[in-house]
Amino acid sequence: MLSPCLRALLALSLVLAAACEGRFDPGSGEALPPASEPESPLPGPGNPGDPSGSDAGSPDAGLPALPEPGGTPAVQRSGRFDSRADVLGPTFEWPGATLTARFRGTSVSARLKPSPGSTGQYSVYLDGEPTAVLKPAADKDAVHVLAERLPDAAHTVTLVYRNEPLLGRRQQFLGFTFPGGELLAPPPLPTRRIEIIGDSITCGYGSLGVAPCTMSADNSSVEVTYGWLAAKALGAEPHIQCWSGIGVYRNNGGSLEETMPQKHPRTLPRETALSAWDFSTWTPQVVVVNLGTNDFSGGAPSEPLFRQAYVNFLRDLREHYPAAELFVGFGPMQTGATLRQYLENVIEAARTGGDSKVTFVDLATPRAEINGCAGHPGRASQQTMATKLEAAIRAKLGW
Repeated sequence: MLSPCLRALLALSLVLAAACEGRFDPGSGEALPPASEPESPLPGPGNPGDPSGSDAGSPDAGLPALPEPGGTPAVQRSGRFDSRADVLGPTFEWPGATLTARFRGTSVSARLKPSPGSTGQYSVYLDGEPTAVLKPAADKDAVHVLAERLPDAAHTVTLVYRNEPLLGRRQQFLGFTFPGGELLAPPPLPTRRIEIIGDSITCGYGSLGVAPCTMSADNSSVEVTYGWLAAKALGAEPHIQCWSGIGVYRNNGGSLEETMPQKHPRTLPRETALSAWDFSTWTPQVVVVNLGTNDFSGGAPSEPLFRQAYVNFLRDLREHYPAAELFVGFGPMQTGATLRQYLENVIEAARTGGDSKVTFVDLATPRAEINGCAGHPGRASQQTMATKLEAAIRAKLGW
């Protein structure tokens, strides 16, 4: 029979062996059991993750170069993640959710499990440069090789979830693996924070396509949207909550249920209970609200009802973020003067109610730039919007 000391040493050796295999629980650095599925091939020509074989392509610009940080090894998360439902790994659904790990080694893989019906995709970055678009199969727990045959040195890998809940549904991250390598401390996140709240325009619905086209995960990406681009240009961390067809008072089609004021407080937007987001964990200096297009989809709604719903939503945001600058956006898909006037009335009412930090921002663009799928902004339109938003934020905050 082994002595207590020998049993303790044996247990410690097993933990260290698991760590040397490079498998870590996301965010904790603890060892994970092997995945239940074999690894998928490295994205490349002819493989589903190859950006050269997809209409979507990969994002134009790489991520900023990252400094050498110190601290505790961990997987860094940016966005809304829910860790309560499954101890194996966090779930998420809002677009732009980002997972970053620094590691030392020659290869890296990610284990993901999308929910049934998902067509969601991920942009893969290695050392700040885009390398592939990953398209995991729905309802399948699988490991995906992200990079291999790397120099045996410190590297940074990032996964950005590109698509909105309408396409991607719930995703689960089950960890990075670094065979023969080790997880390092993550890079620091920006101190500037911007939250962008909106509808299909904010989600990048069909923005990578050129009309005529049908929206899909291949031609839609939050990474080409005005909010994402403006935040990156300002050196800020973005959180994006958006849903196609959603309104502030009523949705496209006229429903008064599941509007943005109802979905916004949730970590997972489809969950009506037990998914309350903890607003104390992430406080932005800027909040951009770009809603109203779908409220007008069936004609102009009642102005008093629209105004009250919008003002109430701004009050909710102010309660969560007492010091934030709130920007109310007028988007490019409603060219008439009615929505603009409604929004100006909202701002006047908010200011009359005592909130002086609410600002109108005109995000309209030339009609020729609205050439994405189904009459939505294309890449040029999104860039024009981003330039306008960036200028407005710089002017207001001095960034």
